Amino acid sequence: MLLSACFENVFRDAEFESIGFIGHHPKRMLTFVSAKKYVDKVVANDSAAAVLCTSDLVDLFPSRIGVATVENPQIELYRLHNQLADNDAFCRKKIPTVIPASCKVHPMACVAENNVKIGENVTIEEFVSIKENSTIGDGCTIRAGSVIGGSGLMAKRHKNTSIFAKHYGGVSIGDGVEILQHVSVMASVFPWQDTVVGGAAIISDFALIGHGVEIGKQTFVAGSACISGSTMVGEKCFIGPSAVICNGINIGDDAFVTMGAVVINDVPDGKTVSGNPAVDHKVFLYDYMQKQRIASKLRQELK
Repeated sequence: MLLSACFENVFRDAEFESIGFIGHHPKRMLTFVSAKKYVDKVVANDSAAAVLCTSDLVDLFPSRIGVATVENPQIELYRLHNQLADNDAFCRKKIPTVIPASCKVHPMACVAENNVKIGENVTIEEFVSIKENSTIGDGCTIRAGSVIGGSGLMAKRHKNTSIFAKHYGGVSIGDGVEILQHVSVMASVFPWQDTVVGGAAIISDFALIGHGVEIGKQTFVAGSACISGSTMVGEKCFIGPSAVICNGINIGDDAFVTMGAVVINDVPDGKTVSGNPAVDHKVFLYDYMQKQRIASKLRQELK
């Protein structure tokens, strides 16, 4: 699709095939830039074919990248994304859902009629909702009340209203995954992308897996944990109860995030982090003990 077919103020025309954000890499992508500090990231991304930006930024992009100017680049990208929802060139084609005879699907579960692919020997309990564009591997169990492929919070305030980016991507769940009660695994926003749960992972009660998240094989996510969008979690990790992981974070293989930790920075392979904000567990313990000593000394002085 040509940039000039979608926007009026085109500084340099170009053809794009997908929509995404600066760090994404689909084929020939249209993205947006709202500040000068992000220009270099777009220029360095070989997948960026075109960009929406404000008029003061147009001269900063090389000739290989098409440019259209708009007042609010992020809002206009969301609007175009939503408008292209029914365009077969951008979204996934409708394919009837396939449920093998070996599966046990509770009659009070809801499985979308189209674009759901379920493997062999899958158990789906009551009040589970499986949305379109979901793939579930062999031998998985999805417990009562869970939602696979729902929408997450991708929105922007604009004047007196809010623009919500519809979720047209998918969910891909590997073989042997256990999803316990009332878990939400959100679909990705863009049609070319899946939220991924690796094989033999276990996601416990009330956990929330955001759009575009990728969870590695044999990783355990404990109850009420929240993994925000576009986060990458490695293999054989442990995400503790009520832990919160910021969007766009990378968690390495064999990492351990303790109970209630708030992770705002990347976590290397094999590292254990604790606290709010989360730091190396040994640093957290040292700081805690120092505070306990100070508190004990103050209590003694007040007696």
